[in-house]
Amino acid sequence: MIKVFPYTTITNSDNFRFKISRDTLRVKSFEVHTHEFSELVIILGGTALHLTDNGQYPLTAGDVFVLNGDMAHGFEACEGLRLCNMMYDPRAMLPQAGDIQQLAGYQALFVVEPLYRAHHPMHNLLRLSMQSLTQVDGMLDIILAEYKQKSVGYASMIEAIFLQLVVMLSRLYASKIDETRGESVGRLAL
Repeated sequence: MIKVFPYTTITNSDNFRFKISRDTLRVKSFEVHTHEFSELVIILGGTALHLTDNGQYPLTAGDVFVLNGDMAHGFEACEGLRLCNMMYDPRAMLPQAGDIQQLAGYQALFVVEPLYRAHHPMHNLLRLSMQSLTQVDGMLDIILAEYKQKSVGYASMIEAIFLQLVVMLSRLYASKIDETRGESVGRLAL
């Protein structure tokens, strides 16, 4: 039986459904599971196999992907896997309208790819360069510090930087789509 993680595993607040964690997995595998929330995953270092209902594929530093709650996934053959997970309620953390919706990279990374991944085997289409990964990691540092300190206004600060990160990743994904026009997910997002 696949374990399901409810929203209460990331927060006990109905007002701010968000959690960030940066971990190095000290185990060789992490059980296949699902959850009620969405998850933005950024691989910071190491390697692993990402397990899904549609097969497995290798992960390495710079890989970025989004999982919606209903997708069973886990990790196997972890070797120093360092990752950052941002678990969130997409209705609250992602804009439902506005100019971000016009970004092909946003549509690909946050809408099309998670749907496609749920039904088809696929590798990650967004792999950050070391320069981009360093920039993203700096943004993650700020989000993580705000999350841990919980100073007045922390939720607003996290929402602002998270959205900034979403735009940056969307733009990087769009440039990847431009480079690889043949990829089916990229074509669907245009």
